Amino acid sequence: MLDTETNGGSASADAYRAYVVEMAAELDTYDDAAAAAAALAARAPELSEGECEAIIKAAARRNERAQAASASERGGEPPPRAKPRRTFAARPASGIRAVSIEWLWQSFLPLGALSLLYGVEGDGKSTLTMMLAAMATRGDLPGALDGQPATVEIVAYEDDPAAVLVPRLLAAGADLERVFIHGGDAGDEMLTLPDDVAAFGRAVGARDSKLVIIDPLPDALREGLKDNNNGDVRKAIVPLNRMAQETGAAVLGVTHPNKGATDAANKVMGSKAWRSVPRSVLLYGRDPDDLNGPTRVVAVSKANYAGKPARKVKIESVQVEGVEGSQPLAVLGGESSYTDTDIILANVGASRPADAAGRGGQSASAERLLYRLLEDGGGQIEAKDAFAAGDAAGLSKSTVQRARADIGATGGRIWTLPTGLKL
Repeated sequence: MLDTETNGGSASADAYRAYVVEMAAELDTYDDAAAAAAALAARAPELSEGECEAIIKAAARRNERAQAASASERGGEPPPRAKPRRTFAARPASGIRAVSIEWLWQSFLPLGALSLLYGVEGDGKSTLTMMLAAMATRGDLPGALDGQPATVEIVAYEDDPAAVLVPRLLAAGADLERVFIHGGDAGDEMLTLPDDVAAFGRAVGARDSKLVIIDPLPDALREGLKDNNNGDVRKAIVPLNRMAQETGAAVLGVTHPNKGATDAANKVMGSKAWRSVPRSVLLYGRDPDDLNGPTRVVAVSKANYAGKPARKVKIESVQVEGVEGSQPLAVLGGESSYTDTDIILANVGASRPADAAGRGGQSASAERLLYRLLEDGGGQIEAKDAFAAGDAAGLSKSTVQRARADIGATGGRIWTLPTGLKL
């Protein structure tokens, strides 16, 4: 007899048995039990999460018993593996209720979804995320929870909570009672993906947290999973996106940029799944109008649900009572007209030491122009076209030629984009 005592939900005993038999025939078509449970939940929305998990477990036990009985009949030999039966179950669109997208931070961070933030190390990504955390705890983020203080989870693999995170949260005016930090102590349980998604989701749901920050997200991958392998990355973060949907939280993963690319689509370090799975991808970098100053821009680089706005962020220094030294504070500013590509190209130029040494703005402008032309040309451009574009931009031939040498592009009749650009 099947284990119907585990069925404590809405399904009748007969319906429960039917689902067990049906799923037992399909288990081999799914990667794991979690995937099978998710498929069952989509097929039978009347079932609770607990019922789906119990049905899958019962189906697995049914298969084990059947295999054992078959092996016994064959004198211990395993039965031949049957080709799994595929059903392609689906729901009619009329049975799916349309919903509106809700935002924790309007047009930037959707609730119930995974988002990604990437930017150059040292430009203040953690200062930005602590600002977002503080604003969320005060109910100050413009979005669905505007005016409603929210609970925040921070999973920190690099930054020390006592020396870095808490001082920056205090500087940003966070309600520390609403912030839960994972990391820093030897006994802390650190999130491992995808193994811990279910347990972590229960903890997030129990605290009704609405913002989850994981910094850096690639550090959460289980040992053996490669951050530059599409299959491995999807195996880790697709369940995380599903957890965000189930809890209604905005999950924000933080990562570093790929130093060898100047286009936004290839700028995220590692597998392209880092960019394709999240619903929103944010790029953070220096404001092209203030490359050596305190102004940054956070721009939407990929948007599944909205447009691609950008906002200015100013980095300031403040004193925090009881903490020695000043602390960085990110202050959200007005809208910016710059795109993700503008920021990438400008920050390539900003990294050149000679610019800061007073070589002049025209040299930096020439480098940015060349990067853009080379990118548009698939990595190559004729020298005469580069000189013509420079002339149109008010740049002399010698300035363009010097910029070509400074960025490391090959010379001659055809100039070629280098493969190892440094940010």
